[in-house]
Amino acid sequence: MKRRQKRLLLVAGGLAGVAVVAGLVLNAFRDNLVFFYTPSDIVAEIVPMERTFRIGGLVEDGSVHRAEDGVTVHFRVTDTAVAVPVV
Repeated sequence: MKRRQKRLLLVAGGLAGVAVVAGLVLNAFRDNLVFFYTPSDIVAEIVPMERTFRIGGLVEDGSVHRAEDGVTVHFRVTDTAVAVPVV
């Protein structure tokens, strides 16, 4: 094999390796691309409860209450259809 053919084979192998790694990374991110879930998603049980997730919506007026420890906050988040309690 000539040097040029070896170099071309090495570059092609490197590109194939990069393509495989990119495919695996994108496949791993497929389920994690949701930035937040709405309260309606939570009530419909679409959310994976076994891991941490973000909730998006509006905080209901008058629903914010701080615990006596000064750190814990209780409030309700709504998407104008459903409201969900959050701690």
